[in-house]
Amino acid sequence: MLARIFAGVLVLLCTGCAGQTIVSRTVSGEANWFVRLDTFLETRATADLRFDHPAEFSEAALAAILSRVQVQERVGLLERKPFPQFLFSSGEIKQLAPGLQKALRTAKPTEWAVFYSALPAGGGQEVTSGGLFVKDNMLHVVVANHHDRVPSDSGSLAAIRTNPLSPLSGKGLALSFDPQKFISGVQTTWLGGAGGAPASELILNQSAFLAEVSAPAVAPGAASTLPPPLVVSGPQSAAAPQDAPRNVSSYTLMKEQVAGMQTEIERLQRRLEEQDDDIAMLKTRLFELDSILKNQPPKKPAR
Repeated sequence: MLARIFAGVLVLLCTGCAGQTIVSRTVSGEANWFVRLDTFLETRATADLRFDHPAEFSEAALAAILSRVQVQERVGLLERKPFPQFLFSSGEIKQLAPGLQKALRTAKPTEWAVFYSALPAGGGQEVTSGGLFVKDNMLHVVVANHHDRVPSDSGSLAAIRTNPLSPLSGKGLALSFDPQKFISGVQTTWLGGAGGAPASELILNQSAFLAEVSAPAVAPGAASTLPPPLVVSGPQSAAAPQDAPRNVSSYTLMKEQVAGMQTEIERLQRRLEEQDDDIAMLKTRLFELDSILKNQPPKKPAR
């Protein structure tokens, strides 16, 4: 088993270093955003790519999952660690979720879904890009760039559009999910064939998350207010209706978002309190050092 896993990782690393050609199928999009399906052109590069595709999500379930993914930029040991941010705004989720749902529903076992979003930002654009795929009934969320500022005349914009899984910077991103107990793993990936820095990958047990979120809202004999967990399409489920019903009410999603914001505010308050304690301790230490320096006896002049 370990040998097979190692072989699969080795293939991905080699294909990334070799700069494999990527071919795409457009799903939806406009000038400043898109969702599509990518794969490698070479058959040899796709030999070990066997995702659980096509995969069925309801649009509401996918939106609920994506609204809880958080991103934090990695920094050096002496740099101040930034606060986590949500991967997508509510507007971005509304824009991208329908296309991502369709992409996963129509993907082949050798294709992964990618997304690209560019927002105007003072002489340039803030780019967010990454991808999704399902493997071993786990949802993998890959993020290469998050609100990275790129000048409008930079060739980097075209490079990211060509390969949304190619990071602009080499620092990397730390991905998380709320609640954390549904995280099955985090790692880096060269899935997009990038020869440079890898993208960040978050592995989620989305079925358990959806089951728990929907459980409190289910009364005896009543229908669930959330969509069922992910069902991977097989030969029999391929003929399922193209548009899954939207079972999550706007009130339920809004309630979840408010709860998430309250949790984030509480975390930030705790962080500020911790920083106040650190500052007070440093002030005390500086006062002690200043007192020691002032009380030192004067040095005798050298003869």
